[in-house]
Amino acid sequence: MPSINAIIIFAHGASDPEWAEPFESIRNRILLVHPDWHVALAFLERMSPSLETSVKQAVLAGAKTITIVPFFLARGGHLKKDLPPRLEALKNTYGNILINMCNPLGESESMLDAMANWAVQCSCLSENSLIRQTPRTQL
Repeated sequence: MPSINAIIIFAHGASDPEWAEPFESIRNRILLVHPDWHVALAFLERMSPSLETSVKQAVLAGAKTITIVPFFLARGGHLKKDLPPRLEALKNTYGNILINMCNPLGESESMLDAMANWAVQCSCLSENSLIRQTPRTQL
């Protein structure tokens, strides 16, 4: 089985299934550019699949290197306390697989720039334009 690149987009999870739609869109955008990669979602709680399930699926698909990308804005309790023992257990389970984790979104200069630009764009829109751009938001 050939070795493949694997990315796991790791997010908090929510009780509303629609909450995961942006993450699914991001996964699909990555796959458009890299169709031969294994790109999966994983959730900390309230949604499936779990991080453990997504890592197992990546390994079964032939990944030798797995990059976990935490879609958390900051390094709070979940990334400081909840994730490290789970990550260590995964590394112990799959000792022959390199499992890396990126910094959270808020530690990326390009993400901070994008969020700042988005805030400026929002402030320049009229209320009617803002409602059309974000139909799920109750303003």
